[in-house]
Amino acid sequence: AALTLSAGAGRQSDPAAAWDGTHYVVTFTNNNLGINLFGARVSTAGVVLDTRNEGITPNVGGVSISSADGNQELSSLTCKVGSCLVTWQDSGNAAATSFDVHAQRLDVATALAPNGPVIVVSNANRGQFVPAVATNNTDFFTVWQDARDTDTNTVFGARVTAAGAVADANGLLLVTGNNRESAPAMGRAGGTFGVFWTDSRNYGSDIALTRFSGATKLDPTARVVSNAQFAQAGPAVTMSAGNFVAVWNDSRNGADRDIFAARITAAGAVLDPTGVAVSVGTGDQLVPEISTNGTVSLVVWEDRRAGNFDILGAILDNASGAVVATDIVICNVAGDQVRPAVAFDAVSGQFLVVWTDSRIAADPNLFGARVTTAGAVLDANGLSISAAGNGQFTPRVTFLSGTGLVVWEDRRLDTQGDVFGGRVTLGGALSVLDGDGFSISGNAAGVQLSPTASSLSGSFLVAWTDGRNVNTTGLDIFGQQIGTSGAINGAAFAISADPGNEEDPVLSDALTNVTRIAYTRLRSDLQTVRVATRTIGASSGTGQACSNDGQCSTGFCVDSRCCDVACGGNNKTDCQACARSITGGVDGTCSFIPPTTFCRNYANTKCDLREYCTGSSPDCPPDIGRNQGQVCNSTTGTVCPSNAPPGPHGCP
Repeated sequence: AALTLSAGAGRQSDPAAAWDGTHYVVTFTNNNLGINLFGARVSTAGVVLDTRNEGITPNVGGVSISSADGNQELSSLTCKVGSCLVTWQDSGNAAATSFDVHAQRLDVATALAPNGPVIVVSNANRGQFVPAVATNNTDFFTVWQDARDTDTNTVFGARVTAAGAVADANGLLLVTGNNRESAPAMGRAGGTFGVFWTDSRNYGSDIALTRFSGATKLDPTARVVSNAQFAQAGPAVTMSAGNFVAVWNDSRNGADRDIFAARITAAGAVLDPTGVAVSVGTGDQLVPEISTNGTVSLVVWEDRRAGNFDILGAILDNASGAVVATDIVICNVAGDQVRPAVAFDAVSGQFLVVWTDSRIAADPNLFGARVTTAGAVLDANGLSISAAGNGQFTPRVTFLSGTGLVVWEDRRLDTQGDVFGGRVTLGGALSVLDGDGFSISGNAAGVQLSPTASSLSGSFLVAWTDGRNVNTTGLDIFGQQIGTSGAINGAAFAISADPGNEEDPVLSDALTNVTRIAYTRLRSDLQTVRVATRTIGASSGTGQACSNDGQCSTGFCVDSRCCDVACGGNNKTDCQACARSITGGVDGTCSFIPPTTFCRNYANTKCDLREYCTGSSPDCPPDIGRNQGQVCNSTTGTVCPSNAPPGPHGCP
């Protein structure tokens, strides 16, 4: 029969039980005065042996094990003869380390009572959760879910001696698996493209690199850019004097993440193997971005040293890697300012920093500020770039011949998100040319988010994560070319639409008419995420302008547009075409020519008429030589005998 172990005030929950050779031992949480840990022995006859008085209520089951500040919950218990060890998830130091794993030895021979102080099993960075414990009848072993310095939890463990000493002070990593590759960044050093990413093959994550020249992969195995203690993540990269300059957020200094940098040659040699400390302020410094004028680079990041997130920056000397100026305040108004991006405009000689800003309302907007190469902020706390309703997020920016294109995720028309953009110019002022921006993704079905932008062959190239085909191929990568006038060039095109999710694209700056894109791809065969990369030509997507088949990813240049199929192969006498100006349809999609267009001119003015496309067939109708429904003589125009054979030019 069931028995009441504890009927104290509040809720009793999360019980754990073990056998000490004589009694059952039970632990549980009680939320009457905070979430605290209690326990009791139970005899084999079902008698609760450890009770307490609660106010005027006597003999309430269970006695206190821990009632420290914070919550003690999700306990696990193991026992040997005469003693037990209970572990739990503890939030007493949540402000510094999130949840920790604590333990307590228990004497259970004559009464349940704590034996010695609480044992801190693990208080590593960013949380340890849901512990479990076992014994070999001498010592103890406890395991837990661990989130130190990574976005992906894994399992750690530690031995605890019978005397209560933690034998593995830093914990033991117990589970390893297929590494995850995330947060790609793209750069170019001369003719060499570099794909950087966050790599989890070593616990805590490192910054890795693979180089490409054209379609050739130069590094059979990934190169290590930084594998300092704890986590390095979220790289960004630019180029200068034939070198890559990479930045990332770094946890080597403890709980708060900092910004570090390194230069890497085009040959893959890391010139700053221990990294260069860019900012090590209190609080977190996160998601850095970088751009260069060739001599110096501006690094920007979101910074939490003042409580809310602000936008700060630093100037690096590209030749030496030295930090010229750091912790430059670009924006520190009320609310959070997050997700900065930066680009250099060679015409004005200024950097533009853009970010998502919550200073005005719950729906964040986009702001931007000009910064000189010396680090002077010309637009203190920024100027509005887009203030449309429902919020703008994750901006990116690039420049071409003095015109900048800012792109972002926008929710004014679709709460799932579309991709919008707007042009800007710098110089004497930050000028916004397109109001609150224009649609780039065209309000397509599903979600469109995480845009990236670059310049390519005289126009802008924008790419993003796209969910229009989420039910068939998952999330894909789509792209769109845009002129410096803001004109949309052709239809959006699929850059990668393989089965499984592809996300988080990033574009390199262009090498003549070719660039590279990197993105994450869910590998179902490995059950993890990998970084993939592709080459993009200036007119590689369907619907883009072209002059030969080799410029098109489909291999078909028809009617000066990259076409989805061969579409008659530029036959000017058929009734199919791939240009919107001919079909009235969509650039890049082979369609029938409408019936208002003739496909064959008359051969003779007296007897022949033009043949027109039908609008429902790819073929021009037969040339049968009729004039007003009758076969006629091509010289005189008279009607031929009724038994004369039809022909394109009448009867003899």
